[in-house]
Amino acid sequence: MDDYSFSVLKLYRSRSSLTLSQLSAILNRSWFDVADPVLFLKREGYLKVEPNHAALHDIKPDDPIDPDTPIVISFEGKAALEAESKARKHYSFNELRAWITLSIALVGLVVAIISLLRQFH
Repeated sequence: MDDYSFSVLKLYRSRSSLTLSQLSAILNRSWFDVADPVLFLKREGYLKVEPNHAALHDIKPDDPIDPDTPIVISFEGKAALEAESKARKHYSFNELRAWITLSIALVGLVVAIISLLRQFH
């Protein structure tokens, strides 16, 4: 999941429902720009049209989304968000650990070179 879709999914987790118009106002972008990640997340099953609104307006899961259609996060979306958050934290930890290991190795190399140079003088 890319960063933009991840941030959109996080916005849906923190609110009960959002329309494309509301989401575009929050992100300060046109609703055309926010429609792509929302449609991607909807196709993946992470977002869905709010069930009461869908029932009242006879909206099918594959119907196009209007800018004022309320959209909510699904259970799968919450699970995917949790998994993605864990994966990103794990990646960050591994990246930090790798840089620390490299730093320690470089310090050891410099100390070894200095020690060798002192022996020859």
